[in-house]
Amino acid sequence: MQPTIRFRALALRFAPLLLVPAAFAKGSEPVQTVCEVKFGWWESGDAPLAGQNGGVGWTSPWLSGSADNVVTGGDHFDGGYALIAGNDQPAVRLPNPAFWNSTSAAGQQFGVDGHSFWVRFRSRRMPGLFTPYGSIAFVTGPTESVTIGCAPGTDAWGVQVPGEPARVVPGVSVDEETLLVARLDYQPGAERCRLWINPIDPHPDGPADVDTTVPDHTWEALRLQAGGGGVGFGFDDLSIEVPVSQLPPDIELSTPAILGSSGVPLAARLNFAPHGYDGNLYLMMCGMSGTAPGTALPPYQIPLNLDPILLRSIGDPTSIGLSNSIGTVNLDGTTVALHQFPASLPESIDLWYAYVLFDPLSQEPTKVSQPSEACTVIYP
Repeated sequence: MQPTIRFRALALRFAPLLLVPAAFAKGSEPVQTVCEVKFGWWESGDAPLAGQNGGVGWTSPWLSGSADNVVTGGDHFDGGYALIAGNDQPAVRLPNPAFWNSTSAAGQQFGVDGHSFWVRFRSRRMPGLFTPYGSIAFVTGPTESVTIGCAPGTDAWGVQVPGEPARVVPGVSVDEETLLVARLDYQPGAERCRLWINPIDPHPDGPADVDTTVPDHTWEALRLQAGGGGVGFGFDDLSIEVPVSQLPPDIELSTPAILGSSGVPLAARLNFAPHGYDGNLYLMMCGMSGTAPGTALPPYQIPLNLDPILLRSIGDPTSIGLSNSIGTVNLDGTTVALHQFPASLPESIDLWYAYVLFDPLSQEPTKVSQPSEACTVIYP
């Protein structure tokens, strides 16, 4: 089925839902996953972790110094997990800096002052021989900046920087599967690092189990590590998220104002990364009634208020001059839609743009973009 036909069907399906005003959730700032990897798909047996390329938002497969670092299955982590053996041979992977706005010019390293990120993962010490430490580390080459997990000599979850005692959370066993959620805030001088153990809120803003500062740093890779003894530590459900405000905009307009009678179309660059949505269907919409409170498309909200332009941009986009506003997300994770305006209108108008992604099979929405900045279409 061609994308145009699919979206006509989708327009009919979702039009009644668009009549519902959006009720935006209150709370912490929205975040976007920039890289993640899960191993729950693995069922049984072992496979080398080196070369595994699953997940999204990475520049390369896992690099591993040991054949004992494997993806394995069993009775832990609700399926598969990555086992980092306790032989001091880590596994490393590089996040893709193209998906972040928080990299420095030199070396594309992460950690620019004024930016933040969340990291979450599940971990535990695996049964068998005693393993003194297991953690994730943010590194540049072999140099660690900060580690989150079980540091050597602590037998507890915590945060550690090289040469300093670990800040640990007492009373939580590292021999049980644990959800660790940390937030690093990069600021002039020392950075702030907070760690929550088994939080209910996915992005907690209450008191942390560890709230400390770590020395000023940048980093380029994430390292899974364990050592000093026997079997090792398991890891799963690893993700890094950043506040939406710190990401490249979902929609970049070629100009904030355009002469409607010029015959020159407005170009809207749609950025779909970093989620790896290739193969999804996209639909770009526009409206002239602002972005708040928006309209509902459960379980999401479209950041455009309901008006006739919005409905026509969904049901008959070419009738209002839109082209390439519907299609399929490619591997590049970006495309450009055009909006050709009529030669004359009674007065100037302001327009806003947003897009929705849909699963090509279920036709359920998978993402709703942030709104574009306003573009003023000028008619003298």
